[in-house]
Amino acid sequence: MSEDIIPVESSTMKGFVYDDETEQLTLIFTNGARYMYEGVPRELVEGFKSSESPGRFFAREIKGVYPGVRQ
Repeated sequence: MSEDIIPVESSTMKGFVYDDETEQLTLIFTNGARYMYEGVPRELVEGFKSSESPGRFFAREIKGVYPGVRQ
């Protein structure tokens, strides 16, 4: 299965992959780390994608709110 990474304009993140069916958001950081978050609704991902600062949006709306696992 190929994954389509959606790029983001961020100094800490390269991009993300989102699975609508499972509501899994995988974030790919510039240092190579990948974290998968479960139960993230599509609306929140759209907000993340269009935010002026994806890093700040992540820290405020996703990190610590949704369970995350390093891959």
